[in-house]
Amino acid sequence: MKKRLGILGVLAILVMALFALSAVASEAQLYFSSDKNGQNRVTNIQEGDEVWVVVIDNDQNIDCDIRDKMAPDLKIMDPKTGAYIVWNPDPDFDPNAPIGDYLEETGADTGVFVSKRSFQVGTRLEFDVQHRNTHAVDVDGNDFQWGDYLYVENAAGQAIREPMDPFQENFIGRFENMDTLVGMYQDPNDPGDIALGMMKIIDTKAQLMWGTPGSPTEVYKDANGAAMITVVDPDENLNCNQVEYVPVFIIVNPGSWNPVQSGSPTNFCMLKRTGGVDGKGSRP
Repeated sequence: MKKRLGILGVLAILVMALFALSAVASEAQLYFSSDKNGQNRVTNIQEGDEVWVVVIDNDQNIDCDIRDKMAPDLKIMDPKTGAYIVWNPDPDFDPNAPIGDYLEETGADTGVFVSKRSFQVGTRLEFDVQHRNTHAVDVDGNDFQWGDYLYVENAAGQAIREPMDPFQENFIGRFENMDTLVGMYQDPNDPGDIALGMMKIIDTKAQLMWGTPGSPTEVYKDANGAAMITVVDPDENLNCNQVEYVPVFIIVNPGSWNPVQSGSPTNFCMLKRTGGVDGKGSRP
């Protein structure tokens, strides 16, 4: 009888220990930050902003005396266009490796992990290339890739993926305002511990004015006057380190005109509909 009671006592202790371990386990959280310390959480961003990926997971706070590191399975994507983060886990945690991503704890015993680098959500192709200064997911493919896909049905009734823009070579995609980016993190030691985070690419209303904001001009005395146009559009500020350009069309008494080259727009309606590009790739 005493032996049986002893066994039951041991089993009770093991069960209590199991519940204690279950209580210690924590659910991970994922969010995005505008700073490398993970302190400024953001849910709304503009195209061209850089964000750090932040994960709170106390289960990965293994050593309370050092800043722990981990290289988990991490995904961020735009479900609408198929844009996908370029995330290459580096189990060696080499800070100087040109290719390799991991999360590092912000301090000893914090349980807050921030990505080794930031990721720029959208950029701009250079002005003098074929695509003429347009938006892109990522020019060099370091931060995001793809993002130019459309799922359609072929003749056999099968769902296939095609590029949405026939002028984008090599499937260079583009983010779009009001798109939602979804991030997902999986605990390396607990496949059932999955954290989700989302952020929105917001849209701002552009402003166009004759003259400058401090000195607007609405009436010109004659056709010989010099005119200045000011465009205010934060959505076009895709790189805070460069002076950027935006296309502006000035239409005087809009009617029709002779095409610059065969197939290019010849009237204002066509210009608005095609943006200066027709179905054959011609441009004004």
